[in-house]
Amino acid sequence: MEEARVGRNLVIQGPPGTGKSQTIANIIAAAVHSNRSVLFVAEKAAALDVVHGRLKAEGLEPLYLELHSRKATKAAVVSSLDRALSASGAVSLDHGIVASLRATRDRLNGWSETLHRQIGRSGRTPYHVMGQVLQLHTDNIKQLSERLDTPGEWTAEQLGIAEHSVDRAAAATKKLGIAPSAHPWRGATGDLLTPFDADRLREAVEAAGHHIEALSASLRTVREILGCPVGYQLEDIPQIASGLRHLARMPSEGRAALLHPAWRANRKRISSLYERGCHWFDRRAELEKQVFDVVWRMELEAVRRTITVFGQSTFRVLRGEYRRAVAELNSICRSSPPKTYADRVRLLDELIVAQQARRWLVAEASFAEAVLGNLWAGEASSWPKIQALIIWVERSDEIVAGIDPLRAEVISASVPWEVFAAEIEHSAADLRSAMARIVSLTGTEPAPILGATR
Repeated sequence: MEEARVGRNLVIQGPPGTGKSQTIANIIAAAVHSNRSVLFVAEKAAALDVVHGRLKAEGLEPLYLELHSRKATKAAVVSSLDRALSASGAVSLDHGIVASLRATRDRLNGWSETLHRQIGRSGRTPYHVMGQVLQLHTDNIKQLSERLDTPGEWTAEQLGIAEHSVDRAAAATKKLGIAPSAHPWRGATGDLLTPFDADRLREAVEAAGHHIEALSASLRTVREILGCPVGYQLEDIPQIASGLRHLARMPSEGRAALLHPAWRANRKRISSLYERGCHWFDRRAELEKQVFDVVWRMELEAVRRTITVFGQSTFRVLRGEYRRAVAELNSICRSSPPKTYADRVRLLDELIVAQQARRWLVAEASFAEAVLGNLWAGEASSWPKIQALIIWVERSDEIVAGIDPLRAEVISASVPWEVFAAEIEHSAADLRSAMARIVSLTGTEPAPILGATR
């Protein structure tokens, strides 16, 4: 309102409901009070109606002449002019309004006095403090995470000392070029270093730098081969070395077969293949001491079913099917066939399970050849070598954290993993020794330094 009163141009902006129309009505009333004429135009009639309603509500309708609206007929304009000319220049005094205005004036004056009253003995006023806070906000300076009430009780001298300390800290932080919380010497509690200690510290820092370079070079080579996307921390070295030694123990025979997707997605099927194969291999040699090879091409389920149905009956010898089943069982035995019911059923069960394993191996031959490569030789496969491959892959899940041992680059790499592991462990031990020396000289907490070293 003051800007408009002195004749300055201004733009009032804001979303709906923020008081734009009320401000315009106030400007119009103030201008008329100063014996000035006002032309109020708006793009929309609704804006005109709102401002007119505000003036009318305050008894200022005679001062308002609508020249462009749906009501601006000739008769309406003449009537509006008549009201304006007939309106008395003097308005009866409303003592209630006068008292309200006086109370409002006093309240505003009270706020002003409070804003400019000194806070305790601080030498600062709320007006001054709020100005500083707004300036800090404008400069994008974050406020403290916790509210501080104690400074309100400080004297101007104490506040001056605190401000001087803060300014010194800010200047030192700016000189550091890094946040104090991220500074490598944060937390150092050591005393002032003597010239001799300073030399020792310099040597320890230089040694640590050399060890970091050596360790980083080894880890970088390992990371490139293994395809690890992230870096390592010093505390990860034991696990990394263990993983590299596990890679060194990768079976030489059959490793090319590990590139088959089934070693990632269908390892259970591979394990089942191995278990069936081992069962067949182990039982075949033992069973063939008792039976002829022809048994592997026979159907024994019907023989077992007949013997189990009639084998414990007193009249079993009178059953022709029972006698034929026993005769068929006896015909495949190399030596003396089993005589008791239990022995016959036990032998048949062992033969049937072995048959199932053999048939399963035949059915899985294509899959087995694909996932086992040159280790697959059908029934004559080297099952201990296959077992070694399976155990190595399963152990990889436990040992080689963050490493994909089944990557083509890893499987085909001709890398002395054991040598790499020893070099990394040696460099890490040297680095830890240098870091321990630095910690002892500076009093720095070892965990942040050792944990963040990459």
